[in-house]
Amino acid sequence: MEKGMTQELLAEMANVDIRSLQRVEAGTWNLTVDYLGRFQSALRCRWKDLISGLD
Repeated sequence: MEKGMTQELLAEMANVDIRSLQRVEAGTWNLTVDYLGRFQSALRCRWKDLISGLD
């Protein structure tokens, strides 16, 4: 939301299907490092910003 992206745009930029992104946002899908990298690249953010707040 901070980047002003829709789920559709982020999914397209990260090269993932929209349903996978929705499962990630809902917390019902465990991410792999590959997918984290895709989202980090698409969002153009620092790793620590991407994973901040995770315990």
